[in-house]
Amino acid sequence: AEVVVLGGAGLAGLAQRLADAVPVPLLDSLACLVRLGIALAAGAPGKPAAGSYAAPPPAPVEGLSPPLAALVAARAASGGA
Repeated sequence: AEVVVLGGAGLAGLAQRLADAVPVPLLDSLACLVRLGIALAAGAPGKPAAGSYAAPPPAPVEGLSPPLAALVAARAASGGA
């Protein structure tokens, strides 16, 4: 292997302790997750408008009272959840 990823919270911090005993880089999955989260937050990515991560179209709603149906329709029109 060229790199080993230690997965799971139970192995957090182990990569740093074993690094000198292993000939390949060890990655702590929890540390990688935190760094990825920080990078994504810093980039402030927008919501996807297309592709598999885009929000699905609104599902039809049946059997609601007229006021609740109007609220659901208004939220769907504004893109709210």
